[in-house]
Amino acid sequence: MGAVARNEMEVKSARTKRAQLQAAQQGRWLGGVRPFGFEVDGTTLRLTEAAEIVRLVDALLAGDSLAGLVRDLNARGVRSTRGKPWSYTTLRQVIRRPRNAGLSDYHGEILGPARWPAIVDEGRWRGACALLADPARRTSRSNRARWLLAGLARCGICGETVKSARAGSRTVYRCRTGKHLARAAVPVDALVDAVVIGRLQQPDAAALLGGADAPDQAALHLDRAALTARLDEVACAFADGSITAAQLRAATSALRGKVAAVETAMAASNRGNVLGDLVSASNVEAAWAKLPLARRRAVVDLLIEVTLLPSGRRGNRFDPTLVSIAWR
Repeated sequence: MGAVARNEMEVKSARTKRAQLQAAQQGRWLGGVRPFGFEVDGTTLRLTEAAEIVRLVDALLAGDSLAGLVRDLNARGVRSTRGKPWSYTTLRQVIRRPRNAGLSDYHGEILGPARWPAIVDEGRWRGACALLADPARRTSRSNRARWLLAGLARCGICGETVKSARAGSRTVYRCRTGKHLARAAVPVDALVDAVVIGRLQQPDAAALLGGADAPDQAALHLDRAALTARLDEVACAFADGSITAAQLRAATSALRGKVAAVETAMAASNRGNVLGDLVSASNVEAAWAKLPLARRRAVVDLLIEVTLLPSGRRGNRFDPTLVSIAWR
């Protein structure tokens, strides 16, 4: 009797799975907890939540951090469909759902168009998914940058990126070696803010957006992820003795060159997302002030290269000539 019962359960389970697969192939909703952005029928848009998804995808593509978006949602009192505050994990899951692009999936495999409308177009959705899957993207909330140029500006002596650190009552940018410079962060950031705002206020600022034939952003993120994985494979091959040190150097050099080329193309393709609303703003300075830090950092990283030079014996007086700014 036990064997018969188990067999009946297995048959029922297989029948249920076949029915669910068929429903997914037909683009129908499989049921469950109401998806964020949709009504309880799983197919009708809940416009207020759908607008949040559009805003989230656009903000992510423009350079905002996922942790920053979580804080913003919770601060504004936006709740998940279960009525709970957002977490890093739940927001990541919502953004990566194929249903946002009007696609039906089953156990992670996209099967085709769904019967519900898309909230965002497939290209933008895939771009956001590729960005979140990119191993080069920093996802640690505890290590997020708290100052505009931390990890972006470089030391004029050794070329390493600078970090922010406390020095008495003020924050300074220090060379990662800790030997070459310590520049007050507040006036340096203010100078960079003014330079970027000034450029975006120019009549030809729209030219910064690039052409309409920019490469596909999702494909570029996937290309970089694949190249990064190949770099890891080469390192593992050297570790287990499969290749020599000379082969490791040659392969690493070639792959890093390809990564650099992809990142250059990514910067070009991302200009519209990062700069669009700033270039079109009637008051660039006010628009810049409202941007979260992660977004301002994305703009700075896209437009300029900042090099900090040591102050030598000039005392604590801020000298703007010791902040070298080069346009990309």
